Amino acid sequence: MADPDPYIALGPDMAFEGLLVLPKPARIDGRVAGTVMAGGSVWVGASGIVEADLEADEIVVEGNVRGDLRARTSIELGPSAVVNGDLTGPRVVVADGACVNGRWRVG
Repeated sequence: MADPDPYIALGPDMAFEGLLVLPKPARIDGRVAGTVMAGGSVWVGASGIVEADLEADEIVVEGNVRGDLRARTSIELGPSAVVNGDLTGPRVVVADGACVNGRWRVG
């Protein structure tokens, strides 16, 4: 039977603290603190607040992240993204208006 949910969702009213291991794509619109490790893509929505190091295939940020981002394929920061941490990945796309306070390692 196919999984009816295409991704894992942490809604705006949800909070998680600790090691979060995500076996499939996920969207974070709530609050996460600790460490996030994903086998697929992770999307931090505009209401998302992540105080964690984040590792995934692809990372898309529209909210607020305090921690290092490590992507295996790409990092994309939307116009409302605020990242306080280092970015590491083969490809980084930054929209006009995004804010990054940290070092970049691209390539």
